[in-house]
Amino acid sequence: MDRAWQDGVNFSQRTDALIMQRFAPRAFAIAHQMKSLGIPPPNMFHFSSGDHGGIGPYVGMVGELLRKGLLDEARKLDPNVAWGASFR
Repeated sequence: MDRAWQDGVNFSQRTDALIMQRFAPRAFAIAHQMKSLGIPPPNMFHFSSGDHGGIGPYVGMVGELLRKGLLDEARKLDPNVAWGASFR
């Protein structure tokens, strides 16, 4: 049982490292752009420790609103609306 647990921990750590490598620069840049547009950015505080806090779904929701020209709606969106949601 300890081996299975350790395998799970190792998998989570590798996955978190890949997420940071592939998506962190883009996620932080998007959060900065959101802030400059007056859109509440997602909470990036725990991103580097593997708690992605629904950042991906939230950014997707904002992007969908902006694609439809709904900037005011994006500005009203609660950044915690997707908390806990994950693509993982």
